[in-house]
Amino acid sequence: MDKMGQLILVIRREEIEGFFKNFHEGFWDDKDGEMMSVLDDDQPEWMMRGDAEKNRDYKQLIPYSLIINAREKLIYLYQRSTRDKDYPEKKLQGNYSIGVGGHVEDNNGFDMIGHILDILFSQLPEGSDDQVMFTLYREIVEEVKISGQIGEIKEIGYINDDSNEVGWKHLGIVFIVDTAATVVSPNDSESVSGKMVTLKELEAILAQAGDKVDPWTRILMPLVRKLLD
Repeated sequence: MDKMGQLILVIRREEIEGFFKNFHEGFWDDKDGEMMSVLDDDQPEWMMRGDAEKNRDYKQLIPYSLIINAREKLIYLYQRSTRDKDYPEKKLQGNYSIGVGGHVEDNNGFDMIGHILDILFSQLPEGSDDQVMFTLYREIVEEVKISGQIGEIKEIGYINDDSNEVGWKHLGIVFIVDTAATVVSPNDSESVSGKMVTLKELEAILAQAGDKVDPWTRILMPLVRKLLD
């Protein structure tokens, strides 16, 4: 099926405006779980992705996972493909990113595939039966090879970024995926390279990359520095 014909999870901008007053660009720490309660109260809706791309009254929900080895102070960094057939979002092609994620799709095989993913993960967070968590698991399995045990997975906040066209259409739900792995690599053609790096290595690569860095990655760098410092 054409991606524009897929049903994806969206939320009306007016439903989240109360959380983002005077906060149009940046990371919002959801330590009290207020924003997650909005998502749990049946506020999101299903919409054809092609329609969502043109409807500015909605934001598309994107689970966005940081894969971190806290003990070794490492984080997964990858570079997106520059080829249309591998990564069609032209504005992000060739960019470096620390977030693994994708659209929350209406998966008919949710129950069956979710059971398989339950077996793959050694420790599952609460809410593992919902579509957002399913998408998180799916993206990790599809996009990366993690050579080590996966531990706690937790939602830590949100990215709202109305400073550019891609950010205007999307709301990032930020997760930390804790792992003991020191080797993580790309698992599909959307990425041309990827590896676990130290904070020093991350900052050096991003500095050299110039404008070829995902806006959401730049937004999360203050948080990453706290996590890895």
